[in-house]
Amino acid sequence: SETVATCVVEVSDDSSPPPFLSSRVDAEFVLRSCVHASPDKADRVQIIDARSRDQFLGRVSRSLRAGHIPKARSVPYKDLLAPPESHPKTELSYRVMKSKEALEKTLREAGVSVDGATMPLTCVYCNGGVASTVIIFVLNQLFGMQTTNYDGSWNDWGVREDLPVSVAKEEE
Repeated sequence: SETVATCVVEVSDDSSPPPFLSSRVDAEFVLRSCVHASPDKADRVQIIDARSRDQFLGRVSRSLRAGHIPKARSVPYKDLLAPPESHPKTELSYRVMKSKEALEKTLREAGVSVDGATMPLTCVYCNGGVASTVIIFVLNQLFGMQTTNYDGSWNDWGVREDLPVSVAKEEE
């Protein structure tokens, strides 16, 4: 049998960050707090897309629409992993996380802030809210940042015509 945990997050109308170090949010929270953040908060929130670069750019789609959430930065979760290694006994391939210094370099090169004091809210998404947890883990555990996991991720955003999409832009 499988155990499922549910976390309920109350979000105030002022779009302040959820009260947990990491929490699950829905499309309306991402739209209100990140995409349409008020001018005084726009530089204090960031969106990270953990999907492949091709999905981010709209070259490949696993949904009805291609592209990414406006203002998102592309950080494919696999970019946070070291090259594959072969286990000495089983010869099976595996990957481990890069060093903290290499992780910080990868994130900064993608335009992602790792400073929780200046960037109090980071929304992370992927296709279904699973791959994004790699980035969330790194930001929480290594940099102490507050993050949100957009639970529906692109599986939700990509099918909703009422939500904006950016396509084929290298940088925003």
